[in-house]
Amino acid sequence: MMSSAAPHVHQSVPRPRLRFEQLLLVIGYLLTAYDVPYKLHNSNQIHDVLRRPEVEWRPRIGTELYKELKKRIWEERDRENDKAWDILCMAVTKVHEGRLSRKDARDKLRWLLWKLQQISRDPIDEFVLGDGPQEGLQLGWRFNITLLGISVAVLPFEPDFPDDLTLITPDQLETMKRDLNSSDLFRDDPLDRRSLETALQSIWDILQDSKRLEFILSGSEPLPHEEAGCYSHFHPIGYRG
Repeated sequence: MMSSAAPHVHQSVPRPRLRFEQLLLVIGYLLTAYDVPYKLHNSNQIHDVLRRPEVEWRPRIGTELYKELKKRIWEERDRENDKAWDILCMAVTKVHEGRLSRKDARDKLRWLLWKLQQISRDPIDEFVLGDGPQEGLQLGWRFNITLLGISVAVLPFEPDFPDDLTLITPDQLETMKRDLNSSDLFRDDPLDRRSLETALQSIWDILQDSKRLEFILSGSEPLPHEEAGCYSHFHPIGYRG
C-alpha cells in the first residue's frame, strides 16, 4: 500500500538582514583591514574596532546624531556644528584626492546612511516629509566608504583598497567572519558565511554612485573619476606577508 504522506521538500530559510549598527561595523572592519597599520602586522586598530560597544556604532558628526541628520536638510542644520563638517571634509580629502564642501559632504553622508538603513533589518522610518534624500555628488566608492567610516570614528590612514570589495577568497571571508563574530554586536547573532557574503554585496552596491553602477551593469569601462586616486595594490584581508 502506497503512503499518502506528502514528500518532504526542503526549503532554505533566508537569513535575516544585518542590523544597521552591524553593517557599520562591517564597513569599519573593511576600512581598518585595508589600512597601513594592519598591513604592518599591527592589529591594535582592528582590535579596538571589534571591542567597541554597540552605542559607538551610531553615526554622528560633531554633536549631530543620525536622527538629527535625517530630520534636517542643509538649510535647517545646527550651524554651530559647521566646524565639525569642515574637519570631516579635510579628513576625507587628505585620504583621497578631490574637493568637498560642507554641504556636499553632509548631503552625501545623509544619502549613504539612508541607503544603508534600507538594507538593514531595522524599521525604515520616514525621512523629510516621507521623501528620501538626494544622492548628491558622484564622488566614487572610495570617497563614499571613507565618509561612512568617519561618521562612526573610523578614519583610514592610507587605505589600500582592492578594485572590488566583494572579490575575496574563502579564507579571507572566513577570517573576516571569525573576527566580526568576536564583537559584542554578533555575540547573540553570529554571522555565517552566506550572511556575510550577502552583506558585503549589498554594501558594495550602495557604495557605487548611480552613474558608476550603470556603467558596471552595462559592462562599460569605469568612469574616469573613479580611477583618480585609486590605490590598486591589493593585499587581501588577513594578509601577513
